[in-house]
Amino acid sequence: MLLPVLAAIHGVCYYPFLPPRVASHFGPGGQPDAWSSKEAFVAGYAIVFGATALFLLLVGLVLPRMPASWINLPNKEYWLAPSRRAAAVAALVGYYFWFADATLGLLLACVDVAFRFNLGRIGRPGVAFWTLVGAYILFTTGWSVALLRRFRGPGRTR
Repeated sequence: MLLPVLAAIHGVCYYPFLPPRVASHFGPGGQPDAWSSKEAFVAGYAIVFGATALFLLLVGLVLPRMPASWINLPNKEYWLAPSRRAAAVAALVGYYFWFADATLGLLLACVDVAFRFNLGRIGRPGVAFWTLVGAYILFTTGWSVALLRRFRGPGRTR
């Protein structure tokens, strides 16, 4: 996962330029509704991003060892049969890490919008936030369709 490294560089590069007090939360319309020190904001970014990345990584690493009863997959009995389990789980882990990267990318992009707002580079960030959420929903929809197509019934892959 390269994104945690990029997020760290992102925070370090923006930190010196942020004002002492920054907008740290935005309402549905994009207006700031909470403020914090730049130290608290960047520390919160590091903690949330780091914890999310660690959690996503651990789930991806544990997924191959999970019992079949914990895995929700179309046609699970077929795909997780002993002769197909290794290949199916490897494919599932690949899909999972695409989803994890998209989630971390959304988080990084949203914080970037907040940084740019706090530096006065953009006005109301509502449109940018909702555009990012829309892109994430589109990705998730395409990802879900691809996953369902990959794990169709026996003899109907791809």
